[in-house]
Amino acid sequence: MADSTIYARVQPQTIKVTEKYNFEINISSNPETKPLDVPTGEIEVIIPYNGDNHFTELAIADIKQQRPNIWKKESNWAARIGYLAFSHHNDIKPTERTNLNLSERALPIDVPICGQGLVSEHDLVDTRYQCVVSESYTPPDLPIINPIDVQINIFDEESIVTNDEFITVYEQDNNIPTKELFEVLKEFFKKDSNFLVNNPDLTKEDIAEELANIIPKQDILQDNLYLDLIVELSLPQHIKIDSPMLTRMAIEWPVTILDRSMILKIGTTSTLDKSVIYIPEQGVIEWQNVELQQSTENSSGSNLVKYNTKNMRLLIEHPGELYNKEELKGKVEIKIPQVLAWAGIDYFEANGQEGQIDIKQETIMTAELKLNLAYCFSRKMYYPYQHLQFEGVILDDMRIIDITTILKNMGFETKRIPVGTEDP
Repeated sequence: MADSTIYARVQPQTIKVTEKYNFEINISSNPETKPLDVPTGEIEVIIPYNGDNHFTELAIADIKQQRPNIWKKESNWAARIGYLAFSHHNDIKPTERTNLNLSERALPIDVPICGQGLVSEHDLVDTRYQCVVSESYTPPDLPIINPIDVQINIFDEESIVTNDEFITVYEQDNNIPTKELFEVLKEFFKKDSNFLVNNPDLTKEDIAEELANIIPKQDILQDNLYLDLIVELSLPQHIKIDSPMLTRMAIEWPVTILDRSMILKIGTTSTLDKSVIYIPEQGVIEWQNVELQQSTENSSGSNLVKYNTKNMRLLIEHPGELYNKEELKGKVEIKIPQVLAWAGIDYFEANGQEGQIDIKQETIMTAELKLNLAYCFSRKMYYPYQHLQFEGVILDDMRIIDITTILKNMGFETKRIPVGTEDP
């Protein structure tokens, strides 16, 4: 290494700064989100020795002017081609854990010019070599414990799926089951129509009968499964980001499934604008590139900005062995087109002038999902009217007892109604 610094006018081909954060999300009756490991940062600068527009004859002249006989000595020499300058967030400063050898918040970029296989000036311009400068660092901890959240609801043929308005009314108050029936129905009809206004003398029984005609019923028994998913990203307000993207959503599936047996719908659009595939080598259902939009429901005073996807509804026909599994695993990957540890990164050439190169910044957040299926199925809303189908079963007293037990386990009350007989 040189006793004093050599400077050369060299233009990097690319400068890339990448940060990675990994989490684990357990979705169950006791939900938990925790980091899987320490976040990592990587700076990569690529400089081709090509004699064209990166390492040029001008750079060779700079080196010769400072060290005319550098290639006649058997030693390793490097030239400083520039600096990366980092600016902090206003209220968050990187700790010493960043591990970067910063001088006045600047990282010098040095490239080999002699030694390490470079024996003459021609090796710097004949396109056989390129230099990759890499520096690792540890980003400061984010001032938020759980930046990623995944909301998942599972529906099947027993569940109310299509009547969103009824579900909204039902979920309006967690204490609805303990409220007076009349008040519950009144709330529903006020939202749904002028039914009560036009019929003020109705009794509770009349209203209940009318409600029974409105609430959804199963027309046919369909062996389908619906997964509703929303991915949410929360960041401190001082971190300004643009266009976060859910680049990968993967769900492990216990059996092989045909692509045509799956339909993915994003939001409330009628068109299916995202493809979903099954990857047999990995045993996962996967889709990609769903945009996260800034939420309009950010809490005032929370110091957080939230971004979320639209509801992603995955329809799977004949889910098969899923019901035999206790846990479903998956993976979420979000990419943000900037890093979170720094408010800004700039490149300056060796002579102090601002470099004319775009620095590619990227933050990759991943989350390993563990979904407790019993918990998810326990939260679904059942149809008040259901079809139960027992194919190939001959009804006798023992079978009727089995069916009655199943109904009781599902929360239904059963009554034995005697069937009258007539003499022939």
